[in-house]
Amino acid sequence: MVFGSCHITLRKSGANKLTVESEDENERKTQYEGLSVTLEYVLSMSNNTSKEEIKQIHSTLTRLTPEARQRFANECKAIEVSKSPDGKGLSTGADIDYHLVNGFLPDELGDDFEKYHEGEADVKISEVAASYKTLRSKGDTALSWSKNPDKKKDGSSSVDRKFLENPIPMIMYLRESGRWWVNGPTKPRHESIEWNRELKSGFYIIDMKKAASFIELKSNNKSDSIIDSQDMYRMLTDALNDGNFVEIPEPKGPVMKLRFTFEFEDEE
Repeated sequence: MVFGSCHITLRKSGANKLTVESEDENERKTQYEGLSVTLEYVLSMSNNTSKEEIKQIHSTLTRLTPEARQRFANECKAIEVSKSPDGKGLSTGADIDYHLVNGFLPDELGDDFEKYHEGEADVKISEVAASYKTLRSKGDTALSWSKNPDKKKDGSSSVDRKFLENPIPMIMYLRESGRWWVNGPTKPRHESIEWNRELKSGFYIIDMKKAASFIELKSNNKSDSIIDSQDMYRMLTDALNDGNFVEIPEPKGPVMKLRFTFEFEDEE
């Protein structure tokens, strides 16, 4: 960008961190002060917008009645036991996602809910786009369960999904309460973290712009966008500390197995 008579290059070196390079050191000294104020203002406005959007999602989800929350927990448990004995696996999360987006939230939130599959978004709540994930308990989370090769079969570059650039809020549904560690991980990566907090079951509305500053995406044989349990724990506790949590009770009473029936309509 050109700032006055000084050519300045901005380089992003991390979440909300910018370094400034100038061809003229003297001009840089005279111009940078005003530029830094502008940059800080823009970044501050961006962060405030993110927090406001998260609070809007949280406010809307708090309208869920206790009866609706208990019913949702029981329905998700029914999906879970129908898929696998331990409640784990990709299909369990996918079916809970389907039920949330096509059944529970449309029924409970009405016009404040919208199915919205664009980019990383799954839903819009009160017109705020968000992604949705679920975990039974302690574990890793994939932003996408796909591993794209560097090159396509025709030799062209594969799609590079930049998950942590301008991310949208994430709604994480943790299905079981509990402590993830007794004393903490063997090699903790985050300082000043209380590792033995109990995490209650419920919706955690996560500020992904904030989380992008510390997430280190991992890879396995299924995905190149894994958030490991340490980063996820910090994301959940940050949401708790910021007041962005809506408790969903654990399942109660007898739980029946659930089976989906899919109906398809031809598009004209």
